Amino acid sequence: MATSALHHIKVSGISVVVPSTEICIYDEAEYYGNSVKKIDRMRQMVGFYKRRVSEADVTPSDYGIAATEKLIADMALDKSSIDA
Repeated sequence: MATSALHHIKVSGISVVVPSTEICIYDEAEYYGNSVKKIDRMRQMVGFYKRRVSEADVTPSDYGIAATEKLIADMALDKSSIDA
């Protein structure tokens, strides 16, 4: 197994961006034969009942760029000071 070590680095901040559209598992009843019992069982198995979904033209890298720009703005950083 490969290993690596990073020296003299510092994580100063973390930012997260998620889609604003939220879907409840009960809104997708057609996938479960409109059975509340099946939906409740699935909800217990997966441990959540809501999920966030992106618009069709939004990619994961779009979220990464948005999170990066938000972090830079929130921390009032100069982009040229970032080394990596």
